[in-house]
Amino acid sequence: MPGPIEWRFATPSVQVWSEPDRAGQSSVLLEETELDAAATRAAEAGIGHDGPQPGGGARILPLTDPDGNRVVLTGA
Repeated sequence: MPGPIEWRFATPSVQVWSEPDRAGQSSVLLEETELDAAATRAAEAGIGHDGPQPGGGARILPLTDPDGNRVVLTGA
């Protein structure tokens, strides 16, 4: 169907829809096995952040994409 981009893993899958009217109003949570390394890679790529921090019983790395959507990595 037109509109979505989909990634399929063993489980679950992720769909991203193109909805320009809703840009900046979405969030996604992704598990990351090496959170500190992900923080380093994000900084090297020019993605600003405050580093990993406690959140919801785990460590999280909150990021924001250029449209204002929130991407949160969680892991050890």
